[in-house]
Amino acid sequence: MGAWGHKPWENDSAMDWLGPIGDFALSEIRKALTLSPRGDPGYLEAIAAAALLQELSEKGAHPNVAYAALKDGVYDRAVATLSKIAADAQWISEWKQPDAMEAELARLTRLLLARKAAETKAQEEAMKRIVHVKEATT
Repeated sequence: MGAWGHKPWENDSAMDWLGPIGDFALSEIRKALTLSPRGDPGYLEAIAAAALLQELSEKGAHPNVAYAALKDGVYDRAVATLSKIAADAQWISEWKQPDAMEAELARLTRLLLARKAAETKAQEEAMKRIVHVKEATT
């Protein structure tokens, strides 16, 4: 049995079941971050996708897409997309509270950059552990 705990996500079967859901979510996030039309709904979908990426990248998220998002450059795409949206002064000015929209885009960008940095560090540390184990066994 591939269980390491009694909670719903603490077993291999549940994680195997969850994998395709994470893959699907990341695929949909990627699509939404590819802006074609200016403004609604493209911008709003992209913002929602970036927010979902951030949430599904948090430690303890199920599914967690942080590893694949870093490997596939999705964090960079999200930050670039949010920057493009934030630079559209006309679209921002159409909001009832343009300052609040600008602040939200900046907040989300900061969170994504922090998640990318944390995941990069975690992957570097994992690689160091792998190298250390290989060296110890040879």
